[in-house]
This record gives sequence, structure tokens and C-alpha cells, in this order.
Amino acid sequence: MRVLSLTVLLCAAHVALAADTSEKIKRVSLHEHPTVLDMLRKNNAHRKIRGYLPHQISPELCKAAQNHAEYMAAGGEFSHYANGGYQGRANKFGYHGSVRENIAWGQQGVVSVFNTWIASGGHYASIMSDTTDAGFGLAYSKDGSPYWVGIYGYPEKPDK
Repeated sequence: MRVLSLTVLLCAAHVALAADTSEKIKRVSLHEHPTVLDMLRKNNAHRKIRGYLPHQISPELCKAAQNHAEYMAAGGEFSHYANGGYQGRANKFGYHGSVRENIAWGQQGVVSVFNTWIASGGHYASIMSDTTDAGFGLAYSKDGSPYWVGIYGYPEKPDK
């Protein structure tokens, strides 16, 4: 089953810089993708209104979020616990610490998905938690339905 996702978009994403007749291409990392950065900005705007510090983007949590968005879009399974569970996915992609997860399906843009999450007690709690790290993902199913994932992390504290 084919899934149109940020990963596919990232492979195609480039910034063309004209230099004579040649074109230079800059590849964008997942955690630098414009949609991921829009999600982080929207997330942090909501946190700022309530006096919370901004989340920092985590490449590891972005990979875990993207992986789960792609998984849900490919199979139509909308669940926090499928695909190894949110903690298992975060660990698999190298994040060391506890995590929380928000998922959404069907919203047509970043504003819409955050409006949905803000209106839901548990999702709002994840956004406003004392987590410090965040990662986001988005994938589209074969029928064009968007699957959104936000993962919020508390990094492990080193032993003293």
C-alpha cells in the first residue's frame, strides 16, 4: 500500500539556488520540514498563552511520530498502542525518557489539528505538560486522509 507522507515529501523537497545554468539542491531533515516546524510553532504559541516554556524539537521524536503516522495511514489503524506503543516507538528511534502522544485523523491542516487537540482534555494536557521536547509527523492514507502525530518527551535525567 502506498502512503504519501512527509518522508516522501522530504525526499522530493529541495531549495533551488540558481548558479549559472546549474541547480543546487538542499535536502531538508524531517525535524526541519516546514509542516513539522509549523506544528512546533502552533504548539508553542498555545504554550506561550498559558505561560509555559516552548518545546524544543527532537529529531528522535519526529522520527517516532512520522513512523506512527505512516503506520496508521498505511493500515488505517488509529491507535496509540499499535506499532509498538508510543514509548516503544520513542525508544526505537533513540529517545531516552518518558513520552506522551497525541494523534488525530482527518483534520485538513495544522490549525485544525491543534484546535482539535486543544479542545480535548487529554490532548491539551500533553501539550501543556512539563515535557520539554516535541516531535511531529503527518502522513496521508491512500484515500488522502491525513494522520497526525505529536509526541512530547521528558528526557532522562543523568544519575548523580
